[in-house]
Amino acid sequence: FEFQGIDSRPVPSLLRNFSAPVKCKYDYSDQDLPFLFKHDADAFNRWEAGQQYALRVLLNLIHDHQREKPLQLPDALIEMFDYVLTHETQDHFLLAEMLTLPSEKYIGEQMTVVDVNAIHAVREFAISEIANRLQQRLLDTYQHYHDPKAAGFDVQTIGKRQLKNRCLIYLMQ
Repeated sequence: FEFQGIDSRPVPSLLRNFSAPVKCKYDYSDQDLPFLFKHDADAFNRWEAGQQYALRVLLNLIHDHQREKPLQLPDALIEMFDYVLTHETQDHFLLAEMLTLPSEKYIGEQMTVVDVNAIHAVREFAISEIANRLQQRLLDTYQHYHDPKAAGFDVQTIGKRQLKNRCLIYLMQ
C-alpha cells in the first residue's frame, strides 16, 4: 500500500479484534510501541505493545547487567506506566495488567542462554525504578481504590481491587 499526503509515518495496529493466539513479527521502533500502548483503540493491542516494549527494555538491561554497565530505565517506560495511572478507563483489570512487567519465565523463554540471576536482578531493578519514580501516582491510585467495605464479587469491584493491589506491589518495593 502506498499512502499519499500523510505528514508522518503511520504506525500499524496489526491483528485488531483477532482472537487466535498468533505471534506476528513486525519491526516496531522504540517510539512506535509506547505510542500504540497509549493510543491503540484495541485493548489487547495496547497491552501487547506494552509487553513488547517492556520485554525489549528488560532484554537490553540484561545485556547491560551482564557487561556490568550501569542500569537505566528509559523514560518512555516510566511515561507509559504514568499514562496508565492518569488515563483511567472502565476496565480496571486491563489497567492492572498494563502495569505488569513480563514475568521472569517469559523473559527467559526469549533468551538463547537463560541468565536467571541477570533476569531477576534486572526485573527487580525495573520494578524498583517504576516504584520510585511513580511513587506518588501509585499511592494516589492505591488510596483512590482502597475501600475496606468493597467486598463484592462483581467485575468492577474485583477489577478495582486488582488495580489497587498492583499499585501496592510497586509501593512495597
